[in-house]
Amino acid sequence: MRAMAALDRVVEKLASKQAGAFCGRQAMAGGAGAQARYRRVRSGAWVRLTPPKTYRLAAFPPTWEQRLWAAWLWAGEGAAISHRSAAALLGLEHFGPGPVELSAPPGGHHRCAGVRVHESELAPGETRRVSGLVVTGPERTLIDVAGRRGVSVEVVDDAMESAFGLGLTTPQRLQAVLDGRRGSGVLRRLLAARPPGRPRGSALEGRWLRLVRSAGVPEPAGQLEVRAGSERYFLDFAFPHRRLAVELDGFAKLSTKVAKQDLLTRDTNLGLAGWTVLHFTWDDVNLRPQWVLDSLRTALAS
Repeated sequence: MRAMAALDRVVEKLASKQAGAFCGRQAMAGGAGAQARYRRVRSGAWVRLTPPKTYRLAAFPPTWEQRLWAAWLWAGEGAAISHRSAAALLGLEHFGPGPVELSAPPGGHHRCAGVRVHESELAPGETRRVSGLVVTGPERTLIDVAGRRGVSVEVVDDAMESAFGLGLTTPQRLQAVLDGRRGSGVLRRLLAARPPGRPRGSALEGRWLRLVRSAGVPEPAGQLEVRAGSERYFLDFAFPHRRLAVELDGFAKLSTKVAKQDLLTRDTNLGLAGWTVLHFTWDDVNLRPQWVLDSLRTALAS
C-alpha cells in the first residue's frame, strides 16, 4: 500500500506539470508495472487517451493542452508541437486551440487518430519550450504555416506581424532562415512588400492595408512616429506629405472613459499640429470597404 501511495504521488506530481497527461514510459519509470497500470485504469483513477500508451489523471478534465502533451509524449524523441498548434501556443494572430499537429523525425511510422504528424527533421535552434512542451520556434512555425494548403496569404501576413509585435522574432531573423522550403516564398514576398518600421498592431490594420493596396491607393507609412506638442504618438498609418493619419479602432479603444479621453486628447493634439485624423472600425473595413476608400481618396485630394 505504501508503494502504491508513493507511485500515485509521483504520477500526480508529474501529471500536474503536463496538463494532467502522462505516458506509460513515465509511469514505468515511477514504478508502475503492468498490473499497477491496469488496476488504476480499471478503477477509473487513470483514463486512457487516444495516442497509445498515454493517460490522464481522472482529476484533470480533458483540455486541448492535455491533447498536445499526450501527442508529444507519444511521438517521442525528436518530436515537437508544430504548424497550427505551435502558432496557437505562440499566440500568433488567427490561431487558437484546435487541430493537434506535430513534427517528428522521418521513419517513425507515426499514425494516430486526431493527431496530424508531419515527418520532418528539426534542426538545432528550431525549437523552444512553451509551458514545458517542445514547440517549433516562431521562424520555423511561420514557414510551416505559410506552406500549408488552405492557409491564406492574409492569415500568414497577420500571423507574421503578430510574431514581430510579440517580440518573438524580427524581419531580419525571419529573412535569414528563408530557403527553398515550401512557405519560404510566401514569407519572402510579404517581407519585401512590408513597410519599414514597427509591427502592425492588429489584424484590422492588416486588413485595411490590403484593402488600400488592392485599390491602388498610394502606399502609406506604417506606425509612423510623430510629435504633437510635448507628446509622441505612433500613427497606425499615415500619408506624411498630406499630414493625413489613419487610425484603425478596435472597440477596446472606446471601452472605458479613460480610453475615450485619451483618444480625444490624442486627436486634439494631432489636429493642433496640423494633422487630419481618419478613424475606421472593423465594421467599416469589412462591411463598407468602398466608403472607406472613398473617404480616404477624398481626404488625400483635399
